[in-house]
Amino acid sequence: MQSGAPAWRPAHDQISPGKAPLRSPEDLRHHTLLHIVWKDAEASWRMWLLAAGLSDIDPTRGPHFTQENMAVQAALDGQGVALVGDILVADHLAAGRLVRPFDPSLSTPLSFAYYLLSTNDSAEQPKVTAFRTWLLEEARAARPEVEERT
Repeated sequence: MQSGAPAWRPAHDQISPGKAPLRSPEDLRHHTLLHIVWKDAEASWRMWLLAAGLSDIDPTRGPHFTQENMAVQAALDGQGVALVGDILVADHLAAGRLVRPFDPSLSTPLSFAYYLLSTNDSAEQPKVTAFRTWLLEEARAARPEVEERT
């Protein structure tokens, strides 16, 4: 299961020029929200803000991007706070180019997932088994809670 968590580019002392510090979810009212236009709007700022108990922040303000990587780049460029899956930005987080400004428990669990499908006949072929094993190892390296489901 992937979660949606805010990510933003840290500035010196957690302050961006002309911006208030981002120390708590309430501080998002002073920052630009970067949106990703999803077919299913489950991973939205509206849902995240409601889950964080914030109903007085306009969840629609800020630019909307059609691709998640565009919102990530905008966050890297210091344009605002993006709500993205942490696996996509794992390298940026590890390098300190982006940060998760809030406690990870504020992540919004999402119900959609990725599935590896094959026919019954090919499921146990060595190349399919090797690919499945590699894919799960990569997923576990990024998210230890990833489990294999059959």
